[in-house]
Amino acid sequence: MNIKYAQSCLYCYHPSLNIGEAHAARFLLDRIEPSDGKILEQYLTSGYNKGSCHPLMFNGSAFLGTESGTFRLALIFANQVMALDKDGKVYPYLTLNSRNWVSEDDLKEFGFRSDHKSLAVLFSRRKALGMSDFMESEKYILLSYMQGFSRSHILYDKAKECAFVVRRLTDDL
Repeated sequence: MNIKYAQSCLYCYHPSLNIGEAHAARFLLDRIEPSDGKILEQYLTSGYNKGSCHPLMFNGSAFLGTESGTFRLALIFANQVMALDKDGKVYPYLTLNSRNWVSEDDLKEFGFRSDHKSLAVLFSRRKALGMSDFMESEKYILLSYMQGFSRSHILYDKAKECAFVVRRLTDDL
């Protein structure tokens, strides 16, 4: 479970919790009132993560770094980064379109289980997954993801509206 404080509320990402009838739809993200723990809103059904709610497929912090009061969120199989706006609403922020990104059919094809052997199969098929290391400036967005057994990085130039995929970053300053 991950918890992020933003805009006077707690946002709780829970890949496999199923607490009471309120979670029958398998929501992955809750907005919670900190004073009494009441769930105010729920977002992102398991379909956002290609139907997966497996706790072992939890890739560390789903919350990606941003300025105070907002957040970005990406789950291991999702090809979309979600964002929290200043009004407390969660919305799609960016989408990676790639024929190599893991699909729900890929997960169903070999009976995806909640173990690391299943991840090894995805890696051996060179499937892309697991966005992380999100950084954003006025001009650029940089994020990482796994494809096969390698980490790749995307640098998106906002002004030119184009993206570059690179295998390695070097601090040469």
